[in-house]
Amino acid sequence: MILPHYIKVAWRNLLRYKTQSIISIVGLAVGFACFVLASIWIRYELTYDTFHQDTERIYMVRKLSEHSPGGLSQYTTFPLAEYLENNLPEVELAANCQYGLDKYQLGNSLQDTYTLGAGKKFLQMFPIQIVEGTEDFLIDKADNIAITERIAKKIYGKESPIGKTLNVSREEKTIVAVVKNWPMHSNFSFDMVSPVWSESSWGYTSWHTFIKLHEGVDVEAFRQKLEELVIHPGDNSVYKGLKMTPISKIRYENPFKETALHFNHLIWFAIAGGLLVLCALFNYLNLFVTRMRIRSRELGLRKVCGSSNRHLLWLFSVEFLFTLFWAILLGLTLLELILPFFKEISEINTSRLSIYLEAIGYSAVIALLSFLVSLLPIYYFRRHSLHQMVKGGKKGGDRRGFQQAGILCQLVISIGIIFCSVVLIKQVHHLRTAEMGIARENRAVVRTSPPVAELKDLLAQIPTITEIYGGMEEPLVPSFGSAHLSINQWEGRQEGASDVTLRQIDCSHAYFDYYGFKLIAGSMPEDGEEKKVLINESAAKALGMDDPVGKSIMSESGPVITGVVQDFFISSPTEPIQPMLFHFRKKDYGGQIILLKYSEGKWKECKQQIDDVIIKNQTSWFSMITNMEEEYDKMLASENALIRILDFISVICILISLFGLFSLVTLDCEKRRKEIAIRKVNGADIQTIFGMIWKKYMLLLCLAMGIAFPIGYLIMKRWIESYVMQASIDWWIYVAIALFMALTILLCVGWRIYKAARTNPAEAIKTE
Repeated sequence: MILPHYIKVAWRNLLRYKTQSIISIVGLAVGFACFVLASIWIRYELTYDTFHQDTERIYMVRKLSEHSPGGLSQYTTFPLAEYLENNLPEVELAANCQYGLDKYQLGNSLQDTYTLGAGKKFLQMFPIQIVEGTEDFLIDKADNIAITERIAKKIYGKESPIGKTLNVSREEKTIVAVVKNWPMHSNFSFDMVSPVWSESSWGYTSWHTFIKLHEGVDVEAFRQKLEELVIHPGDNSVYKGLKMTPISKIRYENPFKETALHFNHLIWFAIAGGLLVLCALFNYLNLFVTRMRIRSRELGLRKVCGSSNRHLLWLFSVEFLFTLFWAILLGLTLLELILPFFKEISEINTSRLSIYLEAIGYSAVIALLSFLVSLLPIYYFRRHSLHQMVKGGKKGGDRRGFQQAGILCQLVISIGIIFCSVVLIKQVHHLRTAEMGIARENRAVVRTSPPVAELKDLLAQIPTITEIYGGMEEPLVPSFGSAHLSINQWEGRQEGASDVTLRQIDCSHAYFDYYGFKLIAGSMPEDGEEKKVLINESAAKALGMDDPVGKSIMSESGPVITGVVQDFFISSPTEPIQPMLFHFRKKDYGGQIILLKYSEGKWKECKQQIDDVIIKNQTSWFSMITNMEEEYDKMLASENALIRILDFISVICILISLFGLFSLVTLDCEKRRKEIAIRKVNGADIQTIFGMIWKKYMLLLCLAMGIAFPIGYLIMKRWIESYVMQASIDWWIYVAIALFMALTILLCVGWRIYKAARTNPAEAIKTE
């Protein structure tokens, strides 16, 4: 019957210190919830495509590419798979596939669908189970298609879809099979499967290549062999620079689909959640130690009545675990409230039960570690002698080093997270407001397929559209595709210089003005002058040209550079600006692409009017309407999400730290009541006493800043260096955070110190 008694005592102590208990439980619960969600999300990201058989032996082959994110292109040539399988004995099987977003017609609407273009060898590597229809659908006619059970049920209900036709990407496809859905926990989750079309040319890159290695292959040795491989297709060209990535790492190294939170940002979310747990734990341990000091006489009486050190250890342990139990219970409740939103942004499709089981497992581990940490103060107090507990003594009375160390850790964590949040906000603000070299405000793109020539005239009648231009060049934001040119000859090339890859942009004077490019040297060619080109600053640097105007490229009789364009940003802020080449040649897309400007603040209205025109006139089967500012915001979506997370965690950490400080100040004032009274009798005024106590906590704050600021600077300096455009970490950030923390602490505990300083000395001495 001892355990029920200990639980009853623990419950009474929670009720006795209601405010302290609530703050501790809420802080631990929020920390548990953040850390658990981040841990579940990270584990989910790390286990993509691990459900396939022999996953550990399957790799995606990529090619080094200067103009691809991360320096690696996901796309390779079709003949590469066959070459690797036939010429590298380590490769057991190699296969191609194509994967991308399509649209299919359902009634009068268009539905998004991911289509997997696969061949027979791909199915040997990644088996797809046939539910109904022919197993040879991939090697039959090109207009055959297989659909998943999910799509079959959505479109046809219980009716068999075999033999029916479906309009997919403007083509009539015959459904010849129904296949099992792959789990959504895959980089290649699909709704439809079509035969992959082949291309014998080594110069056309539109496929994903996968290899499966034989068992026992030395992976690192083969990786080195693949990187050194040079292929001569036979047309005086060279194909090299191959890398391989385990399929389980594709998701977080270079995902096919954009994620709500980049993987490195997700790691910071987990770290911030863990720090929040530590902050809450230090706060609770502080309060726990404070309670044990206050209850010294009670513990002494328990020992007089026969309690052993083991019994006291059980008493303290039950109280601590009792609080952790309520914190975990509240944390799981918070998890239930935010789970729908969490599943939406994380794209986790596992069942609620599995998420809860995993959450309970993580919570149990955190609770165990927290309990092990708590054993140190528990062990210390249970070893106190009866005399020290009843009378107090040198060891047990006024030493509060543990509490001060705990407050210091909380302040370091709080200041560190605040500092990182402020620097991150400043960096994102810099990316939003800095000169980008390209005009993106109030600009949008309409892309139609098939092209509709008269659409431009119809859109010109919309009152919210102020300027319209189209039919000539591809838009830069968003980029639907880009051409690149590798050149090995140019005027003034230095011996030993590497080849340079330039992104080719079809341009005109109207296009140049639309994007607001700035010519910083030379002059612009006339429209249609194909022998005259412009380059940007990055291209001039890559070519090693200090004064490129008037120099030729590609050959002595090749195009001549007539001017240099200021660098501009059209991709992720972590990607360097590409060297670019501007051709002023005439190119007609026949109404497929329309660039427009709209009235300030009228985008929603303008977009709706464009949709109405397209639907009313049925001018295209498919259209895509995109806003340049929104597209640029998508590039910063992960940073914005991380800012919101860090801001929330910062607020919780500050509240926990302030409450810990308040508790410590309260204890300090109670312990020093007699000292304060004697000082007042001897003539000390309120300001002197206030400064005496306040100085101690300002020293704690200064020490915390001395630890947090250097660590935060080192972390954020490295973080900022990953961006092309970098904000500075200015001195005012340190001053602002220091003043904010000092003022916040003053408002929180100042009145408690002031109250203690105003206490009547006679009352203080009388109660001693």
